[in-house]
Amino acid sequence: MTLRKLMIVAIAAASTAAPPLVMAASDAAEAKRSAGEFASDALITTKVKAALLKEQSTQSLSIKVTTQDGVVRLSGTADDEAQIDSAVRVARGIDGVQDVRNDIQLKPQGKDKP
Repeated sequence: MTLRKLMIVAIAAASTAAPPLVMAASDAAEAKRSAGEFASDALITTKVKAALLKEQSTQSLSIKVTTQDGVVRLSGTADDEAQIDSAVRVARGIDGVQDVRNDIQLKPQGKDKP
């Protein structure tokens, strides 16, 4: 799937999911967010995910991306610090990103199984 098709599908999915998610917000502050703010955060999330898929060093990573008020939170696991640094760098390079919170953990380096 091309990057363009991926972004179109992701944007369509985010825009159709936005109204139920806004209505389901339990936190009073979250419920007060405007539809425009939510849509902007959804677009940022989509752009970050697409950029991570495009970036060679982060393609295979299992990274969850969430955005609130322009602050992107990355979580999941990576094989090494270089992958984490690359993911953070990619997220920071997206228009609209105010800050990046890095919660990516290194995968445990266990002993080889016999």
